[in-house]
Amino acid sequence: MPPTYPKPESSQAKLVELFTDSFLTKNIDPKNHVVLAKAMFSRNFVRGQNIIRYGELGSEYFVLARG
Repeated sequence: MPPTYPKPESSQAKLVELFTDSFLTKNIDPKNHVVLAKAMFSRNFVRGQNIIRYGELGSEYFVLARG
């Protein structure tokens, strides 16, 4: 069972729209767009902080809202 994190319905709808349009996720079953959106949570970073480094293996999927 995937995790779920509470968020405003408008935020979840924006994520689902993004997953529908993104080349990385548009071919996933649309029901799973909702599952993926519910499993995401918000994180904040300070200006200049590295989030990812090119070439390194990652274990998270980031969607940048601003920045």
